[in-house]
Amino acid sequence: MPYKQISHGQVTQQVIINNAYPLHVYSSSCAIWSFWLGLIGWFTMGVTTIPAIICGHVALSNIKKSNGELRGENMAKWGLFFGYFSFILAVFGGFMKGIMGS
Repeated sequence: MPYKQISHGQVTQQVIINNAYPLHVYSSSCAIWSFWLGLIGWFTMGVTTIPAIICGHVALSNIKKSNGELRGENMAKWGLFFGYFSFILAVFGGFMKGIMGS
């Protein structure tokens, strides 16, 4: 590890310089789940939209707290988009079916 010497008057101290980037970067599993659940929500008539929305928000929170060790922010955002859009379509479709009848 690289060291840097810092002098404070007569006292000299060695400080470890931290790397700017983490050693291991992983994709957030919640972001992946959010993306796929939101995407298949269009075909399941909204059954998977609520889990997609929950996973997307959890993923974004975990990614922000991870200090660069987790990635997948765009995937989580797309999962949220698909989830919310599918939810709106499912609610609107159910509402229209109720108005129009069977």
